[in-house]
Amino acid sequence: VLPRWVIYHELVLTTKEFMRQ
Repeated sequence: VLPRWVIYHELVLTTKEFMRQ
């Protein structure tokens, strides 16, 4: 199970990449 901050960090990176598109 991943720590909550890891999941949040991955989500933020994914969101930034998505918004960049």
